Amino acid sequence: MISPAPNTKKKLAIHWEGAYSACTSCLIAWCKANDDTCIKLFSDSVKDAKEQGRKKKQSATPKETYYSQLTNAIFSNDEDPQVWLLFQTELGALIKPVQTQFGT
Repeated sequence: MISPAPNTKKKLAIHWEGAYSACTSCLIAWCKANDDTCIKLFSDSVKDAKEQGRKKKQSATPKETYYSQLTNAIFSNDEDPQVWLLFQTELGALIKPVQTQFGT
């Protein structure tokens, strides 16, 4: 659940599973298209890098920048008018649910 949409008192729900899982599909597509960024954002521990036979990837870019890009990819074509309005007016309000989905 996220903050109420502008001009409403109803809280919006982001559907990651079930019949309305378009958000998850967009998330997966973004991760596939941005493999390097995905590693930097979601996993890259020294242990993971060692197990995969590579060096740990570090980024000078703040994670918030990557989360903003990911949030844009997930919600830029959302069919829910209230989510679309929130996307257009307060993108930052949608970043937190994406971060929460990954426990970061």
